[in-house]
Amino acid sequence: MTSDDRLSYPGKSGNLVPLANSRELPSARDVADTFFRQIRPIVALCILFTAAVVAYVIFSPKMYEAEMTILVKNNRVDVVMSAEGGSGVVRQADVSDAQLGTEIQLLSSPEVFRKVVEQCNLSGPSPAERENAVNKLLKRVRVAPVMKSDMIRVRYSSLDPKLSARVLQSIADVYFEQHLQLHSNAGSFEFFQHQADVYEKKLQDAEAKLVTYQQTSGVASAPAEKDLMLRKLLEQEAALREAQATSAETRKRIANLREQLAGLAPRITTQQRVMPNQYSVERLNTLLAELQNKRTELLSKFKAGDRMIKQVDQQIADTKDAMQRAEKLHSTEEATDVNPLRQTLEAELARDQTAADGLAARVDTLAHQNSEYQSELGKVEGILPGEQELVREIKVAEENYLLYSKKREEARIGDAMDQQKIANAALAEPPRVPALAQPKLNMAVGASFVLGNVLILLGGMVVGHWRRTVQTPWELETFAGTPVLATVAMYPKRKVEIERRVSG
Repeated sequence: MTSDDRLSYPGKSGNLVPLANSRELPSARDVADTFFRQIRPIVALCILFTAAVVAYVIFSPKMYEAEMTILVKNNRVDVVMSAEGGSGVVRQADVSDAQLGTEIQLLSSPEVFRKVVEQCNLSGPSPAERENAVNKLLKRVRVAPVMKSDMIRVRYSSLDPKLSARVLQSIADVYFEQHLQLHSNAGSFEFFQHQADVYEKKLQDAEAKLVTYQQTSGVASAPAEKDLMLRKLLEQEAALREAQATSAETRKRIANLREQLAGLAPRITTQQRVMPNQYSVERLNTLLAELQNKRTELLSKFKAGDRMIKQVDQQIADTKDAMQRAEKLHSTEEATDVNPLRQTLEAELARDQTAADGLAARVDTLAHQNSEYQSELGKVEGILPGEQELVREIKVAEENYLLYSKKREEARIGDAMDQQKIANAALAEPPRVPALAQPKLNMAVGASFVLGNVLILLGGMVVGHWRRTVQTPWELETFAGTPVLATVAMYPKRKVEIERRVSG
């Protein structure tokens, strides 16, 4: 046998189980055995508790519970106490959990219950009695939200049904008063009225200063005057640049016209006819015929070599030469007229010179007007800062006056709503005098009965577990630290004697 075998013992399955793990868990039979060993005191306690519950159900006084339901809504908006512009109210689409929790906290506040105790005479005259009554009322009144809704349900039960309804009605009245006080802005109307009057006075003073400043400067509206001057100055500058460009173009055109006129004649040939020297040729032909006739006549009188014949021959030859020269000569007949192109160019030149003189005068006039506009613009710009400062003061005073006037009206509406008791909470279901008493046997009593019996059973099990006697093998293993190898049944008398010895 090894050392491991010496430190082990046979388990239920026949295998060796180490001594460190030799303790067995309690079985259901062991637990039932422990329970049945304590069955008498457990049954006795259960019977006594059941009797007490039955006696409570039978002999407890009748309680009458009244209830009411309060609806939380966002119909009335709250005025925002701020100096910012825009809307002066805060609107919420749905009732938030925080808002619902706030109303529940207000309903459950001790201040509300103190006033209810005083109104319903639920306490004595001393402060201690009043505080005691307030604490009792806090415990008796149940305030809870209705699931998946914007409602709060309040319940209160007492021996008197009329008292239950009266207490809830008093709670509702005090709650609505507290709700209006907490959600209203007391003194807001007077505050906004004072601020509106202050800014109205500032607005009037600023407007009077602006009128005096404009009368002194001679300018009705410096920004408008500046804009007008700028527009006129821009228009004049554009007209000046256009006139200068047109003048330069005109001068250039005049120079081109003069160059063109320098190359054109004043008159041009409109018709030209070339004619031969007909008169001279005819005369020479006549003369030639006469000389030939004369020669013929002389030949009849003289010989061919005679001096007179030679003279005539010489004259005939000269006449022929002259006639040949006359035939070669031509006469030219020309008709001239005024050059129309030159005439057109001269007309254009005269027109352009006139236009150039006009443009030069226009440029001088526009330059003078520009200088005047710039001078006036400088004057207006010197007046503008002071006027803008006064205009800003007027604008700020006017915005503040309108803002506080609007908030004053909102505050007035809020005060009127407070006087009419218009709030974001309404009594959806008013309290009524209950006609029937609460059933004595309800879920709370049943749950208390079941819970009491369970606690008695658990108490019996604990007592049986902590007893000093050993009843099962696993308990003996726990106490002795050694494994139990076998158990031996004992006769009842012998068993009682051993138990007495062990317990003694």
